Amino acid sequence: MDLGKLEEKLSELESYNAEYMNDIEQLPNAEANIMKLTSRLTKIKNSMQ
Repeated sequence: MDLGKLEEKLSELESYNAEYMNDIEQLPNAEANIMKLTSRLTKIKNSMQ
């Protein structure tokens, strides 16, 4: 593998890693949003009974 290809693969990996880290940072938000939605759905369900 020549140096050009190696550098290309490295920058590909770095961008993938940045994307992955961004996804990891978004996880706590997603969890909080799911809990809010669950709470709303429960309230709606209870009000319909």
